[in-house]
Amino acid sequence: MEFIPLEPDENLEDLFNSVTRFPFTLEAFNCPGDFENENLVLKATENISSLYDYILTYIVEDMTTGLPDYAKCRFLTFDDIELEKGDFLQIYTRAGEDTTAIGFDTSKIYKVVYWGLPRPIWNVPHSSFELIKRGDSYSTGPSFS
Repeated sequence: MEFIPLEPDENLEDLFNSVTRFPFTLEAFNCPGDFENENLVLKATENISSLYDYILTYIVEDMTTGLPDYAKCRFLTFDDIELEKGDFLQIYTRAGEDTTAIGFDTSKIYKVVYWGLPRPIWNVPHSSFELIKRGDSYSTGPSFS
């Protein structure tokens, strides 16, 4: 574990914000429950060299235990897709072919990804998502002999 040395006169709030800053903002949940059109839109707030470094998790809470209902939880890994600051990442729930598009009204770049799930998810009560950066967790390599 690395430690960040602090000087007594440093502004801790600014330091905390710089360490915890994440390079995406949530722009929209579009058409929740409408399987053909349901999608999540994130905006890159800085250049991202590869989406491969990220995993999107979707979790549904079991209301009786308060724990995740693992049968309903899903995750999405990404190909090696590059985003420039200001680009949008649009993630459709349904299956389709990943592509790049330009917003009709905005002329902004959209990287469009299809998750390939069999039903809508963004209208399920007690559900949430988390975008995780690989490397910010503990893992081991294959240990099969």
